[in-house]
Amino acid sequence: MKSKFFAILLLSVVVAMGACGSDEEETKSSDKAITTFTIDGDNWTINQSALTIRKEFPKGTEVGNLTPTLIVHTGVSVSPAQGVSQDFSDEKEVEYKVTAEDGSIATYKARATVAQ
Repeated sequence: MKSKFFAILLLSVVVAMGACGSDEEETKSSDKAITTFTIDGDNWTINQSALTIRKEFPKGTEVGNLTPTLIVHTGVSVSPAQGVSQDFSDEKEVEYKVTAEDGSIATYKARATVAQ
């Protein structure tokens, strides 16, 4: 009878330990979307399937020193970082590399155009 009790107790401990181990392992998110890209409160157009960010400005607008604000999923990193001014003159594309929690990367290409 005692050996049956100890066998059940041992099995219970093993099952409990296995359950604890799975709780500690978190699935890391693969979300790496830039959901909002703004400069001075002005939203740019984001194409998620093409990973592009675009904005057309009126003629004469200076786009050589713009500082974007991005909204991304919690836990991701973005390079270049927010708050860093970028040169969008001459229709240069600025690449934003977004790294998800799971280490996967999406590279968005942002471009400003100025109407002629």
